[in-house]
Formats: sequence, structure tokens, C-alpha cells
Amino acid sequence: PSPDFPAAVNIQDATVFFSETTVARNRVDFYYGTPKGAGAINIKRSHVVIEDCVVEGNSSGRAICVLGASNGGGIYCEDSCLKIGRSLIVGNSVGPCRYLLDPFTLGSSHGGGIYAVDSSLQIENSLVYRNDATNGCALYLAGDMRFEAFHCTIAMNPEPFNETWGPLEYSPDGSASLPTLVFLNSILWEPERRLGLSPIWTATYCNLSEPLFGKGNFFSAPGFID
Repeated sequence: PSPDFPAAVNIQDATVFFSETTVARNRVDFYYGTPKGAGAINIKRSHVVIEDCVVEGNSSGRAICVLGASNGGGIYCEDSCLKIGRSLIVGNSVGPCRYLLDPFTLGSSHGGGIYAVDSSLQIENSLVYRNDATNGCALYLAGDMRFEAFHCTIAMNPEPFNETWGPLEYSPDGSASLPTLVFLNSILWEPERRLGLSPIWTATYCNLSEPLFGKGNFFSAPGFID
């Protein structure tokens, strides 16, 4: 696959609705150029709704590239509107690429579960669980973003490549406007690492594994069975 069309499902300049669909165990490992796109679903300049779906065990990165980072293990979303409901984003990963001219130097990888840039992303009644990346292993958001998560669980997303960054990351990426980054009635639980939430994130009535100012938040181990 090419850097611009690497995923199992590629959507550009379109309106697409997914329902009761599983996109699983796809792998994008090797390409040249500036790597972009996910192993499972690659979205650009589109309006996409994903409901009652599973995005599981997909991977991208660990590529040879000229420059840049690997972005999006499960879903890559650029300049688009994406709504996810009642879905699982589980066990996806994005590994660091190796530079063509210096293969001993590793680049970074962003957004093991979801990578979104200059987009509107809404997630509701969904689970984002056990996704891996060097930066933002659950979610990596960049640029001019509007992000809302309602009644979601984002938990147990390990970061084997990088102990510094948390599973939830935002980068302005040159944007002059403040993003909207909102969690409501959700569980954000990473007992072994920091969440990565800065003051620009807003959480209300959420169960958090670290303090974040907001109405009705509490900090109590949720007691996951698995």
C-alpha cells in the first residue's frame, strides 16, 4: 500500500455509515514516503458514522519512511467528521517508523486506537481498550479539534514504547484556536501511568485515575473483571 491509501478501508470525500461491522487484524508495515493512515480505517475529508462495530487488533507503522511519524493504529481521521457509537476500539497498535537514511533512529507513533487531526470526533457508549503507541496510545488529537466522549470507557492502554506520554494526548499542531476536548459520564482509568490530561481537557461526572478539576468527578478503582 501507499502512504496515502494504506488502510483496509479507505474513505475520501464521502459520506459513509458503518453498522455491525468488524474490521480486524489488518496490518500495514512497509512503505516509503511520509507515513499517514491507519491499519483499519483511513478517513479524509469525509463524514463517517460507526455504530455497533468492532475495530480490533489492527496495526500500522514499524515502516521505513523518509520522515514523519506513524499515525493511527485503528482509525486515522483527517479534516473529517467522525461519530462512533456503541463500538469497541480494542488492541490496535502503531509502532515507530525507521528513517530511510538512518534506520537506527526511530520516529514517533501517534494514536494507537484513534488518531484525529483538524476534525470533529464524537464517541458515545464505546470502549477504547489496550491500544498501543509511543504517544497517545488510546487517542491522539491534533490541530483544530472538537472532541466529545459520552458514557465511554478508556482504560488499560499500555505504552510499552514510551513511559513519558499518557494514553490521551493533544497537540496544537499549529492551530491558533483552542480545541474542545470534553468527557462526560465516562471512565478514564490508567492505574500504572498518567492519563496525560492537561487543563484544556474537560471532564464532568467521570471516574478518573488521576485528579482533573470538574463537576462530579471521582477517583475510585472501577474493578474491571478483565
